[in-house]
Amino acid sequence: MPGCANKALTYPCPKGIQEIRYDRGMAWLGEALAARGYSMLIPDLAPIYSPQDTEKPYDQKAAWLRTTEMLRAHMLSANAGKRSAWGTGLTGMIDGRDTTLMVHSRSAYMVNTTVNAWRKSPTPIKQILAYGAWQNTPSTDEPPVPFPADIPFLDIAGTADGDVDHDGSQWMTELIGQRRTAPAFHVEVTDYGHSYINRELSRRHLDDRNGVDNGPTAADHEKLLLAATRGWLDQTVRDKHVFPMKATEPLPNGLIGIPARYLVATPGTVVRRISNQGKWATPWAKAHPCEPAATSHAWIPAHIPTDAPTSTTESSSRTPS
Repeated sequence: MPGCANKALTYPCPKGIQEIRYDRGMAWLGEALAARGYSMLIPDLAPIYSPQDTEKPYDQKAAWLRTTEMLRAHMLSANAGKRSAWGTGLTGMIDGRDTTLMVHSRSAYMVNTTVNAWRKSPTPIKQILAYGAWQNTPSTDEPPVPFPADIPFLDIAGTADGDVDHDGSQWMTELIGQRRTAPAFHVEVTDYGHSYINRELSRRHLDDRNGVDNGPTAADHEKLLLAATRGWLDQTVRDKHVFPMKATEPLPNGLIGIPARYLVATPGTVVRRISNQGKWATPWAKAHPCEPAATSHAWIPAHIPTDAPTSTTESSSRTPS
């Protein structure tokens, strides 16, 4: 995504061209989550991502980690009652032991680096949420890299995303056979795009979608992301049952009432298909222990060996739940 109002991917922006502050564009989400008792750090990453190459002329993963760790250090200092950029009013108010990593677009490349770097820190990553994630796929030069198998993640993608296209679904398909101890969700929502979750982009009408007329508005994008984030945090942080976390549970045929398609890997050995008719469906088939089972659909194929401790559930529907 561009870092400048003239759609240039550069830093600093050319003289007379306004910089796009993506961090400010996501402040609405931070405020909404703060009202529910969460603290949220939103870094300004546009300068880091100004080169297209993630490794040249510098390592963007290292720069990303240094930037986020500087913010985290201020947060930890404030929480400990020490001097920080935010004063001392946060003393004892933040529990970093159950940290969620939220990523958008290119930041999906930073997940494994951050998880590994913070595993033994005061803020270990316990769950992941991605929207419009940029991933390696079979069509790229690099092989797909899975997220950690012991951390639950929810990946949301719009079918009209004109920036990363269908990277998320291709990536998940390639890695669906990964041996996991925590569930993994990929959800595609109809006619949603890449950019309109960020107010700095939506107010400039920088809509990446192609072929969508009268589709979801910026307000619709924000509503989707906020509701999904609340649900995911309720599930993973507050132990409320929102998402089906076991292989025996059926999937809904939508996300907050929006038509959606799912590809899900959960710990277990049952492979089943959810019908695209109606709100719920019973298991379609159980594979024999020694035979490979295949789940496939027009939009995303997968082939899963049943001896792996992973099961997939797939759902497709055009009717809201």
